[in-house]
Amino acid sequence: MLDTDDGSGDAILEFPPELLAQLGWQAGDLLVYEMNSHGHLQFRKTTDEDQLEDQILTKIANDRLQDGRPLIQVNIDDL
Repeated sequence: MLDTDDGSGDAILEFPPELLAQLGWQAGDLLVYEMNSHGHLQFRKTTDEDQLEDQILTKIANDRLQDGRPLIQVNIDDL
């Protein structure tokens, strides 16, 4: 993993070209990840942008909690 060096705490995970070819993944594909019961990250390709958006919103909520900031309440009608 590579540090983004922007102070965000984010990192970049590079996949080897051989692995991308084996999995049929290409630049621009949407990937989602989940942590399995063993604590390992599992990645998979998706075409569902809503699923990716849910993952991003979960990350934002977790970041706010870790920073001690309150969560933001949003009504589904506001979206």
